[in-house]
Amino acid sequence: MLTEKCLAGICNEVPNYPEKLAIDFVNKLKASNSFKIFNEDLLVNTTYKSNSTHVTPLCKSREEISIPQVAKSKNGTWHYILNPKYEAVQRFRVEICSFNKEEKEKEISSAVQEKESSSICADRVRNRNYEGVCVQKYVLRKMVAISGDSVFSDYFHIPSCCSCVARSYLD
Repeated sequence: MLTEKCLAGICNEVPNYPEKLAIDFVNKLKASNSFKIFNEDLLVNTTYKSNSTHVTPLCKSREEISIPQVAKSKNGTWHYILNPKYEAVQRFRVEICSFNKEEKEKEISSAVQEKESSSICADRVRNRNYEGVCVQKYVLRKMVAISGDSVFSDYFHIPSCCSCVARSYLD
């Protein structure tokens, strides 16, 4: 079900997605007059400005509109998301930390992933007791998922932002 691209908690394309079943569910929702697009965000210009002075982000990241086919629930279980390829009903903005492939990955909790980074964050925060680390943060977003021959709603971990944090060398 999962590919390496799923490490951020969501996958926009997976092999063996139950496309026909998802289309059937969307058609049933349309027929019952309860069809709507569940989530739809737009990308906006996120140029950082503070009192007309440009500010430099401390962590590299990318923003995109995600149309997930699979996501990790708040319980840590992966589920197919109701999102047929040609009739997506759940799409939203995500911000995902950008890391080099050789940088080590370490999961801290189900809601936060940490990756060592040689970014501006590390350079700005480094001192004798602390180092700067870019951290992927998540929100819980309610989505409709597929379970067998029915659909259900649950909360899923969705990448929300990339944050620069100070980590103590003493830990």
